[in-house]
Amino acid sequence: DQAIILCGVPLIAIGFCVSGAIYSYLAAFAISTVLFWYYCHGHNFLSSGKWIDANTHKYAWPMFIGGASGYLLINIDIIGLKLFSTNNADTLAGYYQAIIVLSRLPLGFILGAVLEAYFPFISKNAKEKKKVSTYSGKVMKYSLLFSLPIALPLVLLPKNVLGIFFPEQYLEGATALSILSI
Repeated sequence: DQAIILCGVPLIAIGFCVSGAIYSYLAAFAISTVLFWYYCHGHNFLSSGKWIDANTHKYAWPMFIGGASGYLLINIDIIGLKLFSTNNADTLAGYYQAIIVLSRLPLGFILGAVLEAYFPFISKNAKEKKKVSTYSGKVMKYSLLFSLPIALPLVLLPKNVLGIFFPEQYLEGATALSILSI
């Protein structure tokens, strides 16, 4: 999600509009592929014979079903909006999609980034409850500290924020942005 947001917001801001959002998925895929290659370069997962065995296939289907279910759950709002809107479903889905990207910035992007930064420390000290508690507290503290400056303008000045990132026709979604950003 972070790579999609980091690529999508600038592309949309410079005028690529919907195409920018689509290109952000391609750019996120490219970034993920490069990072995977960088971190896994030199590891022979497939040729060593230790990576794929009977357990890999045994657990693949439940993981696939779980992943697909998670994706459906995350996107059920836009699917429902598209399926159950009788008038202007495409327009409403477009407004909603633009708004949901911005409203997810405070918790989705910031909390995710802070959690990813602290997760190695938390997992390394998993048996030491006091350290885990300290690191967890820091995750909450820094998430709140970095999220508030982003969330407050989204809640208090949604039209101004929408005007920065999207064309004028998206301003109709300002109330929804304000509510979804809480």
